[in-house]
Amino acid sequence: MEKVTVVVGELYRSFRNFVHRVAREFVLDHCLLRSSSLAFSTLLALVPLTAFIFSLFTSFGAFEAVKSQAQQFLIEFFIPTRTEEVMSYFDYFLENTRALGVLGFFFFAVTSIGLINGVSINLNAIWGSSSHYGYLGKFLKYLAGLVLAALFLSLGFTFTPTVARMLGDYPEVSFFFRWLLKVLPRFLIFAIIWLMIYAVPAAKVSLSSSLIGAFVGMIMWELARYVFIDGTNYMIRISVIYGSIAAVPVFLIWLSIDWVIIFLSAEISYVHQHRYFWWREKHDRQMSPRQQLLMGLRLYFHVSQNFFQGRAPESVKSLAHRFAVSSGAVEFFVNKLQAGGLLFKSPNGNPLILPGRDLSQVSMADLLRVLLGLQPETPSSDEYSQSLRIVEEFIDRGTSSFEDTTVLDVLHEKMAKADSET
Repeated sequence: MEKVTVVVGELYRSFRNFVHRVAREFVLDHCLLRSSSLAFSTLLALVPLTAFIFSLFTSFGAFEAVKSQAQQFLIEFFIPTRTEEVMSYFDYFLENTRALGVLGFFFFAVTSIGLINGVSINLNAIWGSSSHYGYLGKFLKYLAGLVLAALFLSLGFTFTPTVARMLGDYPEVSFFFRWLLKVLPRFLIFAIIWLMIYAVPAAKVSLSSSLIGAFVGMIMWELARYVFIDGTNYMIRISVIYGSIAAVPVFLIWLSIDWVIIFLSAEISYVHQHRYFWWREKHDRQMSPRQQLLMGLRLYFHVSQNFFQGRAPESVKSLAHRFAVSSGAVEFFVNKLQAGGLLFKSPNGNPLILPGRDLSQVSMADLLRVLLGLQPETPSSDEYSQSLRIVEEFIDRGTSSFEDTTVLDVLHEKMAKADSET
């Protein structure tokens, strides 16, 4: 019994730490702000996106008959309340878009791809990665995805009624098929979240981690859907305030909830995939002074070399993956070097790390003093105890021989050595 209690306690602590880490990453990545931004972008781009997809539906010819069925299904399932009003708005907008012709079709394609690109940028920020495709590559990739999505949805809506009629004479199979149709929408949500987590980020995403994140996301989506439908009193208040356009804020709130769920699912996948690095935090805090100095030097030289050779700057998460340490450890050294004026963090949701000063003006002595906790200018030693004066003298003598060597000199020497070896 005692062993069971110990195991349960350990599982509880692990789960609590996991939830705490997910919440911390969710806040650090500004996911609520990203969700609000994407909800508004989705609201603006949804009509062009829907018009573009249904234009693709009808371009296949045989799928014209199922267009209204698909539209009804998607809106009723993805919008939990006030579906009739939203349907009427969609019908009105889509009817008006038909007058735009080929130019309108192209505009819809660009708008739809712009929305998908925004999703890609935000998910890459969570994973600390950046897309390797150029503008044309992104355009072709997203366009191919939209065409394939429209084709598969069309096939599904076309053949489902046919299969249902064929199986109507077999009660046992028909029961299973009806149950499958009920489960299918949930599976569709699972597949959408999984594809966003697994296929959209430029970073390599673990299959098991993405499946776990998508499964939790599907459950959260179902719970949110039922809670949203039951919040009828709140919806009535919105109707009183906004009148005939009440469906718009309701829809906007639901879109925000959708994106929160998707980003939270992505954070769950991210934390699960990198759980090894979170377990390293205790080890990172117990680094010896030698290990800390070595880690700080490696980090600064890597950032400086990226900048010197014209490579793209990296984020804290990317640096943590590269050096196989926790994000907290990288933040510790970045903050120390930033306080010493040697590094700079870009002011955005996924800050990039850059050198803070001209590399030719940073001596190795300055770099070592900052990493060792001694700034270039220190107060008079009379204010310090004898022990601290000994430490100061030790650091000063150890770094004085590097006064005439700059970081740029070290990088030149490193590159010359690499060239000679090749």
